[in-house]
Amino acid sequence: MGIAGIVAMLVVAIVAVLLVFGAVQWALKNWFGIEVELVPDVWSAFKAIPEAIGKAISDVLKALGDFFAAPFKAFARTLMLWGLPPGFAWGVAIFIIVLTLGAVLLGVAKARGWL
Repeated sequence: MGIAGIVAMLVVAIVAVLLVFGAVQWALKNWFGIEVELVPDVWSAFKAIPEAIGKAISDVLKALGDFFAAPFKAFARTLMLWGLPPGFAWGVAIFIIVLTLGAVLLGVAKARGWL
């Protein structure tokens, strides 16, 4: 079963749940005189799922950005504590970290025989 089949089954399941809850809500109202709102609550919960997924993806991307920026920020702060101006400290930090990563990648490439 491919992705299309899974999505179709998911849509059918959502519709079935809404129909069952609608039937229960109708039965409670007409047979027992109980006013309860089941379908709008379930529907709003289903509508919140894409927003939650979007927020989760956004949070993960922000965390990855913070993870990759952390060494630059820490090194730049250290250089600023030593008295360098912020703009120059950021430039030096980025240059040294990029130079170090390049040297490590060059060493790995030579050790593997790629160069």
